[in-house]
Amino acid sequence: MSTSLIILIAIIAIIIVIILGTVILLPGMALFNRISDEKYSADEKNLLTGTLTTDINSLTSTGEVVTTFVTESRKTMPARIFTPNKDEVTSLAKGSSVLIVETKDGVAYVIPYQEMVF
Repeated sequence: MSTSLIILIAIIAIIIVIILGTVILLPGMALFNRISDEKYSADEKNLLTGTLTTDINSLTSTGEVVTTFVTESRKTMPARIFTPNKDEVTSLAKGSSVLIVETKDGVAYVIPYQEMVF
């Protein structure tokens, strides 16, 4: 067998693998994902609230907040007090429930939160 024949067979094999991958494998994976994925439904309150794991002592200091998304996963992120806030809060203690107003550059800006039951 000559070298050019081996190269030609290798190129044809690569082309066949690419065609099989795009024609069979990718649509099959998409179908599997569509069938197996569950719909994500979350209560808005769970997405916006968290608990401080460290104190925030001033408007310029950074603490840490942990959020629980639909009681399945937890996420911790740095937290600062959102300003301006109507209650003029300048510090928050560890363990405080907070409402995440916005996140910017990976930092959660929070205000105190108290759940209301009607």
